[in-house]
This record gives sequence, C-alpha cells and structure tokens, in this order.
Amino acid sequence: VELQIKVTGPGDAQPPEEISIDGLEIHATGQSRQFEMRNFSTRSSVTYTYTVLPLRAGRFTIPSQTVHAGGRVIRTPQLVLNVADSPGQPTTTRPNRGAQSQAAAARDLVFAELIVPKKTAYVGEIVPVQIRMGFDPRLRPSLIEPPEITGQGFTSQKLQQSGQTSETVNGRPYEVVTYKSAIAAARAGKFEIGPVKAKAQVIVPRRRPPPRARTRSPFDLFDLDDPFS
Repeated sequence: VELQIKVTGPGDAQPPEEISIDGLEIHATGQSRQFEMRNFSTRSSVTYTYTVLPLRAGRFTIPSQTVHAGGRVIRTPQLVLNVADSPGQPTTTRPNRGAQSQAAAARDLVFAELIVPKKTAYVGEIVPVQIRMGFDPRLRPSLIEPPEITGQGFTSQKLQQSGQTSETVNGRPYEVVTYKSAIAAARAGKFEIGPVKAKAQVIVPRRRPPPRARTRSPFDLFDLDDPFS
C-alpha cells in the first residue's frame, strides 16, 4: 500500500520523514516533481511517497500530518485504512518479525536519489539532473543495467557517470555513484519525472550464527582437559 502527500506551489516542502501508527509500518520511499506549463505560466508540485506495511488486520486511522512549505504550515486530511485477513489465513497469525527485520536491513543497504534543481522550466529549456546511488561497501555491487529516468513529455540526455565517493549517511557508510544528465520539456503540460530504474548484482552479507556452547564434560569437575573433545 502506498501513501502519497502532494504539495503544489513554490518553495521547498518539509514533509514528515516517518509516520508512527500502532499496527502499521510507514516509511518514506521517494519523491517526484511535476511541472505544468500553460500560457507562459508554470505551476510545480512535489509528490512524497510512503510505503505502508500492515502488521495485522484491522481498522487504522492515519492522523493529519503537518507539512511546512513556502513559509506556510499545511495539514493533510485524516485517512482511514481497513486491512483484511488474507484468504485462508487464521486471524491469530502474527507477522514474521524475522522477515520484517530482514526487509528493514535491506532498506539500509542501498539508496537512490533523483535530484532536479529547478522546479519550473520552459519548453525546450535544458535542466541538469543528477542521480545518486548508494551501496553498503560490503555489497560489492556490479551494475547490470545503468540507471534510466522514466517518464513522458520530456527528453533526456544519455546518463554519464561523474564520480564515485565514500560517504556517511545517517551514520552508515556508503559507496555513492553519481550520474549526470539533462532533461527538457517537449511540450507544455504537467510532467512526472521518475522513478529511476536500474539493475545491479550485489552480494548480501550474512550474519554469522553465534558460537555453540561446548558440552560439559565429567573432566570439568577435576579441572582437566577432556581428551575426547
């Protein structure tokens, strides 16, 4: 399930990074910018996308969220989400905590950003864009297909890798690969830029199991080494 918050108008917006609700896991997963040009007037908007993971069946209320944009405080409407049990599954089934922790760990291993510096543009105006892809250094990534900017109503130049750096994001180390390109609107209208798609082969690190405790031996009573161990 996806939750989207759309902010229309000039100025940078500050949406909530995470939304805490008992029984739901809600995480920010990306953002996209749209441009609408009519009769030499331009209007821009930003859509912030969140992934909603229900932990159990039930009726959940997503309260109004506060967004700061253009010096104003905007509040979203309250929403209600009804989650039903899966067919054939008993109502007492509890979520797999191990799978949830693995999914959360996977989200911390990689990230991707699409950076568009301009919110408004004229038809044919070239706007530089930048794609940043970060990988946990242990993954040793190998790109199978380079990143691709998807969307309609605009043209894009061929992506070129501009550098690779080691950075720390939210306290975690990443190897960050940066690509540069440029886009231009082919006609007047409203456009959605992204998402960016790429395929990579990575090596996911495994956690080593804890060492097994040695079985006690009768020789331990006499503080002697067990010759059979």
